[in-house]
Amino acid sequence: MKKLFTMFLAVMLLVSLAGVVMAEEIAALGGGCPPDPCPDFLQKFDTLKVNYEVVPLTSIDILTRDVQLCSYIGCESGCGLPQTFNYKAIATGSTMRKIVGKIQSVLPVGLTLSAIVNKPDNSGTSEGWQPLTTSDVDLVKGISKMCWANGTGQVKLCASNEASAVTSSVVMQLTIMDQGA
Repeated sequence: MKKLFTMFLAVMLLVSLAGVVMAEEIAALGGGCPPDPCPDFLQKFDTLKVNYEVVPLTSIDILTRDVQLCSYIGCESGCGLPQTFNYKAIATGSTMRKIVGKIQSVLPVGLTLSAIVNKPDNSGTSEGWQPLTTSDVDLVKGISKMCWANGTGQVKLCASNEASAVTSSVVMQLTIMDQGA
């Protein structure tokens, strides 16, 4: 029993010494937690800069990939039957836009390719049949506030008596742009 008591005293002495050492370490680090007053080292908020830009969408997609046209040289009207094409267009925002058309290369002498583009989903005003050149020609004006509107158009080929017999192709381009351009 004496041994047990001695062991008990030794353990108590060891625990006491450990407590003293820990107390000295805590005091060396600035005391216990929380100090009075407790410093608030954690921030309650932070900030994030959010950069943004708002832009209108403007796009046109001709859904018909190609059409076949035939014209007879110098015939009564000189024009063959028109062929129809379909397109979709986007022109968001309130800025007025227009659809212009052109051909990407000059046609042979005596040939004229004309186009009419109907207003997409009743937005804007069609300019009617217009002969196409390598420069932009207004086809629809007054387009705004539409997202993926559907439209149709037609092209026709006319051949005057100055035309020669030919089989070829030409690329027609439609573009949506600001009406003031």
